[in-house]
Formats: sequence, structure tokens, C-alpha cells
Amino acid sequence: MVEITGVHGAGVFPDRTLEPICAKRVEKGIELLKNKETEVVVMLGTPGPYMRLYAIKKFPYVSKSKILVEGKGRSTIEETKNFKENFVQPYGYNKIGKVSQTWHFPRIKLIDSFYFPSFKLEYFEAEDGRNENEIRKSIVKEKFAYVRDYFRLKIPFGTSSKMELLLELTEKLYTI
Repeated sequence: MVEITGVHGAGVFPDRTLEPICAKRVEKGIELLKNKETEVVVMLGTPGPYMRLYAIKKFPYVSKSKILVEGKGRSTIEETKNFKENFVQPYGYNKIGKVSQTWHFPRIKLIDSFYFPSFKLEYFEAEDGRNENEIRKSIVKEKFAYVRDYFRLKIPFGTSSKMELLLELTEKLYTI
């Protein structure tokens, strides 16, 4: 059992409904609550408020007080940083869970190694539900995102505008 679980955000449609991979992440987080594998879940990223609404609507038997929202992170790095600063550290949690799809975990683990070096972490896989070709596209994008985030975490100027331009160019070249 973990004390707190971060459910990484994903896409939201213009009508504010969740894209399927995001919904699957929320469902996995609620499953952990239901099975008492976590005490509380935090919906991470800007989709967080919509993720919470989805959870409350689809799973009305789950206590609303157990479903929290980070709501500000616009990237996996920001989600993780905000999760640590606003939910983990203030309450002294040490056993942390993370929810996402398998193809996202290498990058999440890279980021977690930076923000949570001495914490006990457990990763919970959400179903994907997409076809093999769509998943393969996500894996290709994740490979670039992993390299980009590695540099953002390891190089002090990793968020400078020059570095961002270099990373943008690298991404364009990588996808050709």
C-alpha cells in the first residue's frame, strides 16, 4: 500500500471530456482507492479538475475528499514537482504511487529519480485501450520526450529559451 498516488494527466477534448488514455488513468487511480491500495489520489496537470469531475461522476461511491487536484502542471516534470511540493512534502508522505500507461513510465521514473530520490515509489499501470499503431506513435514521441526531459533535469540551463529552441529543432529532426 502507498500513502498517496499521483495520477498523471493526459488529453482533454474541447468539450472538457477526457481522452480515453486519460480516463483509463483516472479509472486505475480510483481502483487503487477502492481496493485500499492508496489513501488518496491526486489528479495531476491542467486536466486535473476534469479528471476529478470524471471520477466523481463515474464513481459516486468514492469519497470526494480522497480525490484531490494538482491542476497546474503543463508537463510531466511540472506535475511531479508540484505533486511533491504541494501534496507529498507538506504531509510527510514517503510511500508514493504513480499511475500512467507503460510507455510513459520510463520518463516518469527518470523524473521521479530527480524529485523523489529517497522515497518509496510504486508504479501502477493503466490500460491503454488503443490499437498497436497508436501506441507505437506514443512510444516514439516518448523517446524524444525522455531525452528532452533528461536535459531539462540535468543541465542547469535546461529551461532557457536557447535550450528550448534546440530541443524544438531536435524534435522536428527526430520526427522526420
